[in-house]
Amino acid sequence: SVDVVAEIGVDVNRCSLALLEKIPGVSASLSKRIVAARPLKTRQDLLQISGLGPKTYENCAAFLRVHDGKDHLDGTLVHPESYGLARWLLKKLHWDLT
Repeated sequence: SVDVVAEIGVDVNRCSLALLEKIPGVSASLSKRIVAARPLKTRQDLLQISGLGPKTYENCAAFLRVHDGKDHLDGTLVHPESYGLARWLLKKLHWDLT
């Protein structure tokens, strides 16, 4: 359901088309383009997909996880606009995501 997807998120490189379509801002046609662009290495890679502009990215990025990518925060529920704060907190608390 949409609620579960919103709570947990989905692995953008492994999830089904049906799950992608439950992500806010992701239509059936956009989900097909996302699947065609796999594998994605970062959430930022989403911005290279035709039809997925900055506003759609802002709406959907936190629900789409990129595991084993270049940035470990891409595999978390942290929204990319909050990465700076997340990195600061991790450093302050001496935590390492790797």
